[in-house]
Amino acid sequence: MSMNTRVRTRIEQLNLPEFELKTSFLYLLICAGIILRCLTFWFVPASTDAFVYAAMGESFLKNGEFILPQGNSFFVPGEPEYSHHFAPMYALYLSLFFIPFGMSVEALKCASIISGILIIPVVYLCTANIWGRKMGLYASALFAVEPTSTYLGGLGFAENLLFVFFILTMWAILRGIKDERYIAWAGLFAGLAYLTKSSMGWFFLFAGICGFVWRFYYIRWRVFRSKYYMLGIALFVLFFGVWGVRNIMHFWDGTLPGIFSAWETSDYISHVQWVIFTQPEPFLYAFVLRIPMFILFFLMLAWPWLLEMKAMKKLEERNSALFLSIFLVYIVGMYFASAFWVFEHHPLFWFLIIRYVMPANISIIWLVINYYANQEQEMSSSHTPPEKCGVKPETRRKNVFAFNRGYVASFITLFVIAILVCTPMTGIPRERGEIKALAWLRDHGHENMSIAIEDVHQYEVYVYLSQWHARILAINNSPSAEYILTAHMDENYSAYGYTILHTFYSSGGFLASLNSPADVILWKKNLSHAFVL
Repeated sequence: MSMNTRVRTRIEQLNLPEFELKTSFLYLLICAGIILRCLTFWFVPASTDAFVYAAMGESFLKNGEFILPQGNSFFVPGEPEYSHHFAPMYALYLSLFFIPFGMSVEALKCASIISGILIIPVVYLCTANIWGRKMGLYASALFAVEPTSTYLGGLGFAENLLFVFFILTMWAILRGIKDERYIAWAGLFAGLAYLTKSSMGWFFLFAGICGFVWRFYYIRWRVFRSKYYMLGIALFVLFFGVWGVRNIMHFWDGTLPGIFSAWETSDYISHVQWVIFTQPEPFLYAFVLRIPMFILFFLMLAWPWLLEMKAMKKLEERNSALFLSIFLVYIVGMYFASAFWVFEHHPLFWFLIIRYVMPANISIIWLVINYYANQEQEMSSSHTPPEKCGVKPETRRKNVFAFNRGYVASFITLFVIAILVCTPMTGIPRERGEIKALAWLRDHGHENMSIAIEDVHQYEVYVYLSQWHARILAINNSPSAEYILTAHMDENYSAYGYTILHTFYSSGGFLASLNSPADVILWKKNLSHAFVL
């Protein structure tokens, strides 16, 4: 029996009654988390980026290409264009659900929630493969109620699928420390993650370079002689290169400078980075002011384990890999969150920016599990009974108590936050006025209806009204559409023969109101009465 197998067995057999959570109770916690994730189908409305991915997924089914049918703009309808911002993997994933059910808000949300639930078995399998089944249950129960991925499941964002690939990448890296064959799997999963979300594309390039330097520190020049390291690099470069060539073919203007923005997963991100490089003051302002907020994000899971993290051997290979991943995720996440603020002007202290650092949570809990596994390994390194080695049974009981005490504290913290951000009883999930308007139009629409929009996300309109094959138009000097949906509450279209049909207001509590206003007015042509909803 290998040392790792023996250690896992000893941990699983550590049957001390003092404050150790039972397996049946951990399963109960997992079920509670799954139920909460399913409830976000009704509690948390889908939002913004989710609808763009849905349109791309439908386009892939129809055309075999990732095309945005109304153009790249969020707010101005145009001609079909290839996407140069949204990565393909999540759109491809959504298309699997559109095959049997067609494109709809319901299919989109089901797919998103399932991607969030998928995190739970992936965490279990990866954790159990390294530290044993009981630790797999501990970790998966904790992530069943992780609030960020739970909330994002309702929103329909791509981050949950990205998180799945990140977990698999980190698992393969940790296994690759002892068995280099797993490094090839790390390259594969990192490549899939690279194609899942455009804003994280640079993260995987940066992380790949840092990871190479980290491995070189431990095995020196042998890294160049390992066929599995070379295979892992080749697999990542394959994904990176194929998408880069695709972008160059569609977006390169033929100039040498143009190729540096054309290959990128997102021209929007390229533009953002250029602007903050030339005008760094707003970026630095947001970056510095948000540091305390990101510290709170870190403490949300880690606060019961700070003493253990301080006592860890930082240069032990497995620990160093996990610490490095946390550092990289937070640095890159803070960078992107602050860079996007310069352009998007969302609230400075916006809870949703936690999604940029969510992947670090798996590394935090794995650090803690590895710490206690190392403690057990030190006590289990000899076949001599622990008492004769100077290891008292009380030492084991103390470790079990400390781990379970910290675990319960972390679980309660995450579960309470998940309840707060995901259930309407708190008023935090926000029902935006434009979504109310689109739901009303879907219920009262007809085939080939036409709607002009003004400061309304066009792909929300596209997905909600897809069953009616609605024509989405831009506001012009002489609007002729059957409906006008506008976020400009002071605009008046009565001179063009329109009357207000409904005014839709956003609803939600104080924290929900920190988002940008989303109240809208729905106008209809040639209507003689009006009322407010």
